[in-house]
Amino acid sequence: MNKMSQDVKVSNPGTAFTLMELLVTISIIGVLAGLTIPAVMKGLGKARQAACINHQRQLGLGFSMYHDDFENLFPGCASKRTYGPQPEDWIWWQRDRDPNKSAIAAYVSGFNPELFRCPTDKDVFMLKPSEQEDPYLYSYSLTSYDMEGTTNLGMASIYTKDLPRNEFPFKVTAVKNPSQKLMLVEEDRINLKDGRWLPNFPSFDPLATRHQGKADVMFVDGHIQSVLPAFGTNAANSLPTFE
Repeated sequence: MNKMSQDVKVSNPGTAFTLMELLVTISIIGVLAGLTIPAVMKGLGKARQAACINHQRQLGLGFSMYHDDFENLFPGCASKRTYGPQPEDWIWWQRDRDPNKSAIAAYVSGFNPELFRCPTDKDVFMLKPSEQEDPYLYSYSLTSYDMEGTTNLGMASIYTKDLPRNEFPFKVTAVKNPSQKLMLVEEDRINLKDGRWLPNFPSFDPLATRHQGKADVMFVDGHIQSVLPAFGTNAANSLPTFE
């Protein structure tokens, strides 16, 4: 055997991948990815929901302390057009108002405006202000039925924008069965225009479905649940004076 022949190295066919083996390996990786990615996404969804619940819990403590300081009164409803912006609004959400001055902000330890927003609410970043309108860039809204004559059905206190300004306060002590009454809700973006949730005619504002078809909601007694949108259509779950 000459020197050239000695220098030639012959690959060991037992150590090389065949095309079939490579395709099988890629297929297995694809299957594993298909099994893993949904689990990871579900885990992320659970983590974001846990953060959402934590946001609501902190806001709930703020409401409770506000009640203590203001003789059991609810703050203002944060209406867009019907009543307009008021100093007492629970959330200051218009672009020319500092959310850090919201009525309950002073009662939330280490307050950050991000507490008004659910981490799963990605639609909020698609909203753009216009010259005519401020979009509502937050995720939660406070139950506020329409006035019935001069009677405030609750749950928020109402202050009129017309002068002289009329005040229609509402107290937490007027809520029947507080453990069953929705106070702070995740409202569906289709009707979410301000910090006020109107569950009665003519609005029937639907609840959100961002948490696996459900919305995180807080009741007057402070506990939080995930409920289906249909839960919000029953007046027994939201009308403060419903026995």
